[in-house]
Amino acid sequence: MGKKINLKKSVYELCNEYPELIDIMLELGFTEVTKPGILNTMGKVMTIPKGAIMKKIDMVDVVLALKNNGFELEGKMPSFVQKRIAKKMLESQLPKRKDVNGNEIKELELDERTLKIKSYVERLSKGEDIESVRKDFVENFTDVDAAEIAKAEQSLITGGTPVSEVQKLCDVHSALFHGATREEKIANAEKAVEESLKRQRGEGAEVKTAQTLVAPNGNSIFYGSIGKLDVKEAMSESFGMGIGSKFKAAPVKRQDGADSIYMELRKIENHPLNTFALENEAISDALKELRRAMDTKENVMPALKKAREASIHYAEKGDLLYPILNVKYGFSGPSNVMWGVDDEIRDEMKSLYNRALEDECFLTNELWNERLDAVVTRAEEMIYKEENILFPLCAKNFTEEDWCDIARDFADYKPCLIGNRPLWEKATPKGNVKNYSQEAGSANLPSGRLTIEQLDAMLNTIPMELTFVDADNVNRYFNDGEDVKLFKRPLSALGREVFSCHPPKIEPMVRMILEDFKEGRRDCVDVWTSRDDEPVLIKYMAVRDKDKNYIGTLECVQPMGFAEKHFKRS
Repeated sequence: MGKKINLKKSVYELCNEYPELIDIMLELGFTEVTKPGILNTMGKVMTIPKGAIMKKIDMVDVVLALKNNGFELEGKMPSFVQKRIAKKMLESQLPKRKDVNGNEIKELELDERTLKIKSYVERLSKGEDIESVRKDFVENFTDVDAAEIAKAEQSLITGGTPVSEVQKLCDVHSALFHGATREEKIANAEKAVEESLKRQRGEGAEVKTAQTLVAPNGNSIFYGSIGKLDVKEAMSESFGMGIGSKFKAAPVKRQDGADSIYMELRKIENHPLNTFALENEAISDALKELRRAMDTKENVMPALKKAREASIHYAEKGDLLYPILNVKYGFSGPSNVMWGVDDEIRDEMKSLYNRALEDECFLTNELWNERLDAVVTRAEEMIYKEENILFPLCAKNFTEEDWCDIARDFADYKPCLIGNRPLWEKATPKGNVKNYSQEAGSANLPSGRLTIEQLDAMLNTIPMELTFVDADNVNRYFNDGEDVKLFKRPLSALGREVFSCHPPKIEPMVRMILEDFKEGRRDCVDVWTSRDDEPVLIKYMAVRDKDKNYIGTLECVQPMGFAEKHFKRS
């Protein structure tokens, strides 16, 4: 029979009934309980809850200590106490992390739901079967927020789990939550209604007046009255709770609004999330095309080459989303884990493509095809993770200013399978140096600020000989690296016309190039020559300001012997 304890009884009664309680209470901080005189007097009128208030001891710690020592509490505790106890018990089950010096690492402040999710992810990380973990997951959750998954993985990393370990299991983690995010439930419900209506039309049934259903994220789903039953089924607890799931979820509700914010932002034409979503649709189509090619054994290489364009999308995320999530908003989990998976997908596709390009026999190689199937699956999973974790997380946290800056920088990337993208109307305009105030000793530029010393050292470090000639054909600048120059440039040449620095036979060509640059007929001229048996590239480039006005010419001289040696070795 278990040891039952009634907290309404006095400390004296309880200690007489269970003498071992004295040591437990002493450890909790009830120091007077070991003094017989006080226990026999004050102890007869004092209860444990009253004593905890006087001693400022958390009752949750008291209850946990009693439970951990085999005591069963009689009576019902308030719900808020029960929730705090459940959270602390869950925390106590998670292993304590220590740094290299043996000090305990403080965990992130997580709510009860996120702690549960973290425990599921940790169980998966230890190798537990996914269906076993999924059973517990669906018993406690009807849905899950993107931020909760991100915080759970981030907490593991903060707590000492190597990023590489979380990264390895990234696909397994996402598989656990398949179908459980709110956006998926809405999409699945809409899809079910659409399919139902198609079936009904095929059977010749009349589609009645459309009605509206408000979904969990606040979106409206329009459906005909004949499709009403299908919508209810689609929105039921068991719908979309993981592929092949046999378990129904208990109704635990919490909405942080991330899904609905994402759905609204992705509708805005040319908004970064609109572009990311369109790219994902195109990547998904490319992966389906690759799957078909793999099944038919035809056109695998062109399909794989097309699918590899996803690397542009991954680069956009890596440069534009992950750093802001990590540095500005403290979400290091997605930044570290998903970024690493992006790189692995890109590198594996490149490796497989290059091997088959060198030897077509790989196309029929069993191991090669297994690896291709695996990486395509990972790319498909990445689309899922972006749409249900990364993008809602960004939508929830990023400010409009963040999105305006991201839209501006999007213009620097090659389009990923969707053609040229117009700039979002709210994109931050790129700066014009004319509008920047300058201070003595520094150069304030649209893309950054440098001291004069930094700028001089940087230009001198570039492994090229640089010369700038202004719009009046006057030498204005030479860089001055320590290497011996192929073309000597005496400082006395500064302030003189550039033509005076060239022999008479070269002068006409130089005049023609500069004239073409001024008139806009050309922007670049390459001249190949050799010095000391080494190939040399001399590149002349028109320099124009933000308004496309010609302001001078830049000459870059670069010895190319290193490149020649590299490609000969290859």
